[in-house]
Amino acid sequence: MQYFTYIWLDKNRKMYYIGMHEGYIDDNYISSSRWFNGEYNFRPSDFTKKILKLFNTRTEALQEEARLLSMINEHEFGKKYYNIKTGRKKGTPASNKGKPMSEEQRKKLSLAKLGKPSVRKGIPNKHKADCLENKEQSANPRSITV
Repeated sequence: MQYFTYIWLDKNRKMYYIGMHEGYIDDNYISSSRWFNGEYNFRPSDFTKKILKLFNTRTEALQEEARLLSMINEHEFGKKYYNIKTGRKKGTPASNKGKPMSEEQRKKLSLAKLGKPSVRKGIPNKHKADCLENKEQSANPRSITV
């Protein structure tokens, strides 16, 4: 596994995309940006990729990506760069992670999800299958003769 920062150049539009990847240099990874990936897929010959730096750890690579993005002027996001924002400091957890939701938040979330298909639709619930199997076994115990 390798960690590295990279920059893409769109030769046609004179725009850039800066990112970090955890994988291999030759694994055909493009980026995490839907906008940039769409542009690349439409006209791949207009783009060149340069590996900026290799790292030993993910943390180092994330810090370097954050440093590079912090050097971009705010008004250049989305105009000169396909990156649309710097985001929160890389490596920091979500601000609400581990905090319990209030009853009001639970109701709002429940209403927002009402009538929408599950994000796990089509993915088998392994735990449920195990529970059903255990119920069947306890309902039909095998007699053991000694």
